[in-house]
Amino acid sequence: MVGRHFGRIWLDTENPHLLLGRGQFSDVFRGKLNGSMEVAIKRIVQENQPDPRYNQIAAINPDTQSSKRENEALRQLDHPNVIKLLHVEEHNSIKYFALELCAATLYQYCLRQYNGPMPPDAVVLLHISQSGPIPNSKGFAHRNIEPKNILISKSFPTRIILADFGLSKSVSNTSGSYSVSQDRSMNDQLCWLAAELLDNPDDQGFSEKRGSIASDIFSAGCVFYFYLTPGWHPFGSDLDSTQRNIFNGEPVLLNRKSTPRTIPIQEHDWSYDFKES
Repeated sequence: MVGRHFGRIWLDTENPHLLLGRGQFSDVFRGKLNGSMEVAIKRIVQENQPDPRYNQIAAINPDTQSSKRENEALRQLDHPNVIKLLHVEEHNSIKYFALELCAATLYQYCLRQYNGPMPPDAVVLLHISQSGPIPNSKGFAHRNIEPKNILISKSFPTRIILADFGLSKSVSNTSGSYSVSQDRSMNDQLCWLAAELLDNPDDQGFSEKRGSIASDIFSAGCVFYFYLTPGWHPFGSDLDSTQRNIFNGEPVLLNRKSTPRTIPIQEHDWSYDFKES
């Protein structure tokens, strides 16, 4: 078998057909656990590694701890609508997370790139609404709820699953909020963030911001609309105008009839794009 073993995990990083997606801090591959179980392997880029993606983000925020955040978050969560962390290995300061392998993302479904089994609409929305409060009940916010981070299970009955906890953050017990550092402002998923997390589009500087659990609820509401329309964002059809409209509180597509989209809202590499081989 071509590829490498890292403890109980096997993956082949040289096979492009096994690459499921790329994120800011990581790559995700189809791999195996314990020799036979098919899983998604998330290879985490860590500090002091010669990877330009980490160096670029670390220059913005030296305290970035994506793998630590995700590890801590997933170890606290055990819920059918949250991605399952099955095993973790570390080799040469690189972490490998073995995660539940899913069939597709909600984004792919809304763009008609996936036509496999789906629950009824009401159940999809219920599963999304159930997954969001789970991290909140443990005292942290997800901070990255968007269609590419909501997955469709391979198992039956089909479940809708919240994934990618690399940006999750603890919420203050006293204020119920969390600080927002500049790395979030630079993230390319801005069109799913609540207004309180965005910088003024007319101001070139960065302002101090604080998010809360309500920020996750706003993101989930945008995902609801994206799913039901399907494929439309309630605040616009391109990255710049969507950010501006969210900041100004001006939804623009609430009266649009349900028409499938054929062009993604952003033409760039989205995180954790689970594809069927």
